[in-house]
Amino acid sequence: MPKPYEEFRINDWDWIGEHFEPSKAERIAKVAWIISKSTTETIPQGPLTLNPFIVIPLCAIALQDDIKISVLLSDRSLRNAADEAKKTTDLEQQAQFIEQVLSAIKPSHRWQYLFSGLTPDLQFDLLYRLINYRCPTSDDWRNLFQEVKYEFKNSWHYRVVLIVALAISMAAFVGMVLIASRQPNNWINGLSGVALVVVITFWVFLWTGIEERLEPNTFIRFGLLGTFTTFWKELHRLLSEHLVWAGVETLYQIVAGAVAAAGAGVGTVATAVAVAVATRSGSGAWAWAGAWAWFWAGAVAGAWAGAGIGLEAWYRAKDFSRYFAVLAFPFFCWLPIVVGFTTVALFHFLPSWQYTILTWLAVIGICTAIWLRGQKLDWEARNPLKDILKPKTGGVTPARRVNKGLFSLWAFRR
Repeated sequence: MPKPYEEFRINDWDWIGEHFEPSKAERIAKVAWIISKSTTETIPQGPLTLNPFIVIPLCAIALQDDIKISVLLSDRSLRNAADEAKKTTDLEQQAQFIEQVLSAIKPSHRWQYLFSGLTPDLQFDLLYRLINYRCPTSDDWRNLFQEVKYEFKNSWHYRVVLIVALAISMAAFVGMVLIASRQPNNWINGLSGVALVVVITFWVFLWTGIEERLEPNTFIRFGLLGTFTTFWKELHRLLSEHLVWAGVETLYQIVAGAVAAAGAGVGTVATAVAVAVATRSGSGAWAWAGAWAWFWAGAVAGAWAGAGIGLEAWYRAKDFSRYFAVLAFPFFCWLPIVVGFTTVALFHFLPSWQYTILTWLAVIGICTAIWLRGQKLDWEARNPLKDILKPKTGGVTPARRVNKGLFSLWAFRR
């Protein structure tokens, strides 16, 4: 949205004239600025024939403060009504939808006057896009006719991040084995079985997905932010509003496979501990090593059972038992688990802790840069105003239409 300077600045408004002839672009930008500064007293009384290449960027971007844009972006009832109106060809139903939206967003007289200058089909199309898509920006208007075919989910950017995350998960398993072999009496060995199953469950859950496989949103919310925000936010919604997180159903459906993996993980860690102890103490220590290792295995199984009870309580969401959902917390700990155990592995293979820190900084920096680049391309590809005018103008370019309505727009001048 342009900055509210009292004087016209071409750099803040040149984007509106992007699709006009260069000789007219600055004049168009100034017209848009004059309209943005107009008041109720300076708005013409009668209807005007307005150029949609000026009206749409004003209504959708420059004058967002003239409407309750937050209502358009968050009201689910409006979104449902928009979807229903989109399915029909009944012009009366679409007109009722437009009236419903206008009453909800309470537009200023200036915004509504500009909006009324659009054809009914453009009015409906603009409101539908504002409700169902992200909030448009000036860059979206500049790229109105630019072909950007990109989907972050299927991009190499996202795949590289997933490969790195999988490599870190495998390195975490190496860290678990190293702890078991070098410090067989360490209490962390009792958590390694649970940690291993949490990592396996995370990848099975990500592969299954909530709506689709390998969703970036699932990777972020369940993986990177699960421990710090997602778990606590969704638990609060469950306890205070009785709202069940959509991902719980998927997680609950794969828990049987996770339980089987838990047995394998517990057995793996227990065997590793037994072998390590027996190797250091001689063959006579095999019995003691096995008893010690499987003692920890029982503790791991108990911890895993508690997590499973918490998950089932979350899934059932009954009145009192839902409070046991807090026990499902380990399912959301993929990130701290892999960071912790991978750090152990790095300490073992790298010469000093400084190299470990530099390795983490390099991995985080590269992955962050790749992720942000992919998100930027995805943002550009999801232009909410894409083709809003192309099918509506009948092949007439804005440069040929501008003279028809340009001078009437000067009626907004004070």
